[in-house]
Amino acid sequence: MMRNAIVSRVPSRAASPDGLHARRVKGFQMADAGVGYFESWKAVDGRLHIRNVDISEVAKSFGTPLYVYDAEAIRLSHQALAKSLDEFTIAYSVKANPSVGICKLLQSLGCWAEVASGGEMLIARTAGFPEAHTMFAGPAKEESELREACDKKIGILKAESLRELELLTSCMSRGTLRPSICIRVNTAESVSTAREIMAGGPSRFGLDEELLPSVLRQYGSKLNIVGLHVYSGSQILNPREIIGNFAHIFDIFVACRQIVGEQFSTVVFGGGFGVPSGLCEPPLNLKETVEGINRIIRTSDIGDRLHFILELGRFLVASSGIFITRVVDVKESRGVNFVLTDGGINNYLRPALKKLTHSVDLIERLNEAKRFSANVGGPLCTPLDEYARAIELPKVRPGDLVGVFNAGAYGYSMSMHEFLGHRSPAEVIVDNGNVKELRSRGTFSDLLAGQSWR
Repeated sequence: MMRNAIVSRVPSRAASPDGLHARRVKGFQMADAGVGYFESWKAVDGRLHIRNVDISEVAKSFGTPLYVYDAEAIRLSHQALAKSLDEFTIAYSVKANPSVGICKLLQSLGCWAEVASGGEMLIARTAGFPEAHTMFAGPAKEESELREACDKKIGILKAESLRELELLTSCMSRGTLRPSICIRVNTAESVSTAREIMAGGPSRFGLDEELLPSVLRQYGSKLNIVGLHVYSGSQILNPREIIGNFAHIFDIFVACRQIVGEQFSTVVFGGGFGVPSGLCEPPLNLKETVEGINRIIRTSDIGDRLHFILELGRFLVASSGIFITRVVDVKESRGVNFVLTDGGINNYLRPALKKLTHSVDLIERLNEAKRFSANVGGPLCTPLDEYARAIELPKVRPGDLVGVFNAGAYGYSMSMHEFLGHRSPAEVIVDNGNVKELRSRGTFSDLLAGQSWR
């Protein structure tokens, strides 16, 4: 443990809750994220339907591989947070799914945007997020990006290093607008059960917690420093970890406010609210989580002129998505069955990259018994191209449609679509029974874009 932390409270290290919660609808089993995501995902004669839309027909219309998103699932996840954490502004982390259509939906629900590059700034602007409702983060911002953020009056600029604070001071001396700045903090403790840990110990992200007093005294009069941003880790499924993490962040905020004064009024909490990849993980108990956070705010005596922002990406969109790919071949090798599909880790990299076990099923045969054990992978010439291993499925045949669930976050944009020259997948959204194309399927000519050989 680091002994020079600005406060001594550390997040809870309680174990993850036991138990497994699942919903079974006519033989179709799916993880329950706690807010009713799949109330309208149902199997009709064994075929997956979303809002009464037959998803296999969607796949036939747009081709495979394909990403399909459920707009109502996104609305439900946002609604669950907005109702129970009414003290917070909810900000959508664009990197989770930067499809303009998805971003536009979340903007219409009242979300702010959190971006981490000039490109994401453009996406957020195109989706309709006002600059005043946009936050700019990232550990290696270019000077030109900082100037653009200042010139466009970005709502909150998150400073992650002494270099960025110096550059911002230089911008101010040249007459550039004074942005509202939150300092990103690398806390002294990490969140022990987070899938990806981004704080506690040495980190690429933010300024070390023990440096905050001297940094605030040095830059507090030069810059418009309004608060803190902390993102300790992602994919946390234990409510006590999240509550303990927020308590620690709140204590840091209170200590810093005594140095800066009442202008220090904003806490950007990177929640890290987890979403189970499949049935092997318990869902986050959202009710317990928000009750714990609200209790900390209610019992504080720091005043009521504060701005709490909850930054989330995966929690808002992951469960809304399904990646669909078609079986091309089924083969056996030395006692192991292999299912080969037209989409692989070139189109959906994250399960293989992070060694995740997503729920996988045949979306036209959901009511059939699963007695066929197989490894499932795509068309790439590499043994890395397997996104499910030793899973139980009905007897698989060429032409079957395979669905990989919880694919709404870190799917299309995190993948390497040009690898081995296959066409990139389309993206569509199901909204109130209508299907809308968000991104068209790629063509082989896309592979030549921007190249010169003559």
